[in-house]
Amino acid sequence: MTGEIQVKIEEVNGSVALSTVDRQQIQKRIKTFPEKDQKKVKYVHISTCQILIKSTFIQGIDSPLTLILRDNRFMDREKSIIAQGNGNLRMGKIKFDVNLQIGLSLQDALLDRSIIIEYRFLNDKMMKQGNHPFSVSYRINYALSNSHHSIEFRHKDRICIDELFAPFVSLQSPIIQMDEEKSKLFRLEDEGTSGSTSQKFPVQQINSVPRSFSMKLKDDIKPPALMYDETKEFEKMKEIISEINGKVNSINNKL
Repeated sequence: MTGEIQVKIEEVNGSVALSTVDRQQIQKRIKTFPEKDQKKVKYVHISTCQILIKSTFIQGIDSPLTLILRDNRFMDREKSIIAQGNGNLRMGKIKFDVNLQIGLSLQDALLDRSIIIEYRFLNDKMMKQGNHPFSVSYRINYALSNSHHSIEFRHKDRICIDELFAPFVSLQSPIIQMDEEKSKLFRLEDEGTSGSTSQKFPVQQINSVPRSFSMKLKDDIKPPALMYDETKEFEKMKEIISEINGKVNSINNKL
């Protein structure tokens, strides 16, 4: 799944979020399956989410930015945070890589707005209204299956995406209302949040200007465990080899 939006200067204060899971793209892919298998697909398994933010102004201008990736299905905002990071568009662009390894039901009511990107541009007085200081592009590595347990990422803690984000999804309207199911960008106050969203958005200004880095995952999120114990398997192999050698020696002695 891929997507790209242009962000207006009026929408950089943390009150607007971008949805990353696109039901239309998923349904389009399911239609490529054999007809007998289409109704069997029940889950989308998300591995890696890669986010690229690129400025529309010259390099050298101090432009700190905070970004949060969260699971919008949660009632508790703090528990919904999957990862968060800080960057600076002084060098033109920043990239975030997040390893999720989660499965979502295609029957979820909030599937289109489940995994969302929130951003806050701290230099919100940089441009006049109506202009776009940066764009947000994303790409999600995913697989479809008929079971929540049928996809296992064995022997790999992370699956990385190296290619450029293409093709992009063209979005006709940047701001939508909650009843428009096909929209990807929406105001957080429409979700029923109390008070000012911008006040709740954690902001930390940083001095370093990383070109690319991984967002810090919450402590309670751990990579999937390996499906086998390498040490035990190695010991079993040694025992089998030793047993075979013993039998060979016994045969040689008889001969």
